[in-house]
Formats: sequence, structure tokens, C-alpha cells
Amino acid sequence: WACDFEPESNELVAIAGSDMVLFLNVQQARYVKKYTHVEPREEFKCLAWTSLKGPQELLDVDASEDSTCTILAVAGRLGSIKLVNVLQNQCFRHLFGHEKQIRKLQFSKTYKRWLLSASDDMSVRLWDVGAPNNKQENTFMCLAKFVIPPSASMPTALSAYGGDVIVGCAEGQLIKYKIGKMIGDGDAGVIKHKELYPSGDEWHEGYVDDVFILGQQEKGHRHPLDGCIVSRGSADYETLIWKPKSSTKKDADIAISLEWPESAEQEGLRFKVVEKDGHKVLVAGDYDGQIQIYNFGDGRLSRTLEDNSKEVLPATKVLSHPMSSKLIRDIAISEDSRTIVAVDSANNVFIWQCT
Repeated sequence: WACDFEPESNELVAIAGSDMVLFLNVQQARYVKKYTHVEPREEFKCLAWTSLKGPQELLDVDASEDSTCTILAVAGRLGSIKLVNVLQNQCFRHLFGHEKQIRKLQFSKTYKRWLLSASDDMSVRLWDVGAPNNKQENTFMCLAKFVIPPSASMPTALSAYGGDVIVGCAEGQLIKYKIGKMIGDGDAGVIKHKELYPSGDEWHEGYVDDVFILGQQEKGHRHPLDGCIVSRGSADYETLIWKPKSSTKKDADIAISLEWPESAEQEGLRFKVVEKDGHKVLVAGDYDGQIQIYNFGDGRLSRTLEDNSKEVLPATKVLSHPMSSKLIRDIAISEDSRTIVAVDSANNVFIWQCT
């Protein structure tokens, strides 16, 4: 169901499915580790990595400034989040609070212990995962609960950056939140939405596969599209890049529309966005086993056509292979952007490498 590279890694990929996580070394082209959950009814749907460094992030006054610990969060059908110490290959903590299946996890890039989770129980939660061991059980907590408005539907995707959170929903709505100052005051705060972008022709008419807030690249590489939202609905024939500041509840200010193939009623395909050295590239697996690559940061915007629709831009490159013909659920991209790992609906894993 999901895959991602270890932070700042070109070798290790975590792949989640059924009740286990496999760790793939792409250089050796073999699995080097496996974590299996003890509850057989579990089916992992999503995962997220973080890397903690130094005494402040590790919550350990005895740790050196160079001390590090990599954590993998994984969740799915049962609604609890498992935190795995990858080096020791053991689950050191469960995060309970959601009442139904969890569809998406994301760690904050700024506060490395902060984890966001989106669940079928109509809630999004923000957690501090605490110290990476089972000896300091009082260090983790649910920091906030994001209220899904009654007119919206089940959350299916999320992206967070710089205090902004964007949530995509099962019926096409998009919701914007701001993380407030109540975070870290003890009991979980309740955060209400700032904007609700409705389902329909302007944005998405059905299930939102994925969302991403642009502008998360390293400092010093500002881009005109920073602050825009990338979003895709499974029923659409396009991926939208739109400006939230100049969009209204009735009108989406679309900068770029990217061509996307027919979904054949399949939902939940994830994409990845790479922002590096002034470039912005979207990479996504499609319904026929191909990898669609869009270089959308080259300055070209979609023109407004005579019928007031937006010009749809094609993929810059498409990767294909005769053995890859099934739906690609998720992809992972290495730190140096030279390796792509794709997982499909038939439990196959494909490694694409730039030579």
C-alpha cells in the first residue's frame, strides 16, 4: 500500500502492506529486514519516516549533538499508530486515539517529533511522538485534533508545512487549517478550519488521492509557485496546481493543470513532489504500471482557453516496462533523485534507476 525512503537515504526503503513492513536495500536489490505486527487483523495502509538528532529532539540530556535515531510510523485498518525503532526493529510505542482506519501519515519537517494522521473517523490529529524508547512513556501526547466540518467528507490525504495544513476528502472537498499557539499546552487543542474549498468542477468532484504544499525546498531557492497546492482527484483527468491565497470558495485560481489518465474507478494513488535546486517535479505511478514524470517548475503555466478551461500540460516523461502493467499505489524517490521505487496492486516492487 505504501513505500518511502529513509530520510536522507539512497538505499533503504520501507514498504508497508498486510500486517508487515519490509525494508528493501535498493543497492543490493533485496530485503534486509522485516517488521511484523502481532495483531493479524492489522493491514497497514500508510507510513512516514522521521530522523531525530541531538538531546533536544531525542529528549535525552545525555545524548550528544551528533546522536541520531530513525523512527518509522506505520498505521492502517486498526486505527492505532505503531512507532518502530528501525535499528532495533521493534515497535516501542502505540499511539491510540483514532477510532477507525488511518489513511495518511506525515511527519513535520520543522518539528521532527510532530506527526499528523488522517482517519476514517472524520478527524485529523497532531501528535508529539515523544522519546524514541519505551522507558519515557510520559513524553508523547496528542497535541491537537482538527475538526472536519459537517459539510465535508472523510479525510483521505494531507500535507503540512510552515503552520499550514491542507486536507483532501473522499468527496472532493479540500480543507485548510492553521496550527495555532495552543500546541504543547497539555491537553489536545481543537483546531477549526480556516477555509473549505468545495467539491465540484473548480477543484475535484470525487476522492482526493493526494495533496502537497509547495515551497518545502531548502532555503535560498524560492520559486514563484511556492505556497501553491498540488492536488488530484481520482475522478479527474488532471492534477491541479492552484493558488490558495487568490482562490475563493467558488473559483479556483489554477496556475497549472497536468494531464492524468482515466482512473477506471480506482482510488488512493499517491504522488511525490521533488523540490530541489530550483526545480519542481511531480512523479506518480498510474493505473497501467507506468511512471508519469512532470517537470512543472520550468516557468510554463497553463493558458486559459476560449471556453474558459485551462490548458492541460502533458507529462514530461513516461517510464514503462513490459513487466509493470498493474496499478501503482505509491512511489518513493531517493535523496539524490536517481532511484524510484514503485509498489503495485499485485504486490510487486519495481526499482527504476538513473544510469
